Amino acid sequence: MKDAVATRLPSWFKFLLYWIAIQAVLGDRTVSGWFEPHVPGVWWRLLFARGLTLLGLLVVSTQTLKSDGLSLTELLRTSRDWRNGLLWGLPAGVLFALVTNGKVAVLQAMTGPISYNAALTADFRQLGEGALAKIGFAISVVLWAPITEGLVFRAYAYASMEKVWGGGARKLAGYVCLSSVGFALIHGVGHPLYYVGYFVSGVLYSLLYLRTRSLLACVAAHGTLNALLAIVNAL
Repeated sequence: MKDAVATRLPSWFKFLLYWIAIQAVLGDRTVSGWFEPHVPGVWWRLLFARGLTLLGLLVVSTQTLKSDGLSLTELLRTSRDWRNGLLWGLPAGVLFALVTNGKVAVLQAMTGPISYNAALTADFRQLGEGALAKIGFAISVVLWAPITEGLVFRAYAYASMEKVWGGGARKLAGYVCLSSVGFALIHGVGHPLYYVGYFVSGVLYSLLYLRTRSLLACVAAHGTLNALLAIVNAL
């Protein structure tokens, strides 16, 4: 019985496929190649896609979470210590922003400019839709992205894999790699090297989560990073 459980695929992988399917249909990010930051209404389309992702976490995961003996309440429970979450998350976000800015500069030096670095580095001055576009952008990258990605690639991923495959330092290292690969896949930007950049970001967020076991810490770090890079690019 124990061997059968150990060889079963954690439900998180099923949900990852669901997310990628949403992106392919709606053009959320560039898995489909449809996402361009200056297309009219694109930030609202991104919000809609994020909303469906959250809906999927509530509906689709009702069964997938149960198959791992988990619940959404259990995933959210890691954010009850909000002081500790903010204490770790906000400074980590500043540090990760510095790392990301350097990482993007290095990758661009190697690959040349591309049409879409990521929502993190989109230029506010060229959105072309006035205040509403900026509001949609801010909600998308400062709230939706940190919440949905924190839930799926940190809280859900680790709870699911640890529940099915167990813990231990060696296994956790594997889980970091798997969740970071998933994180990179949903942030595709065309050039293969940019997947490497997002993989590194996924590792940083994963290490923060494993250190704190706080979803809020990851959300705060991600939101702080996105906000800082957006502000820098708006100047």
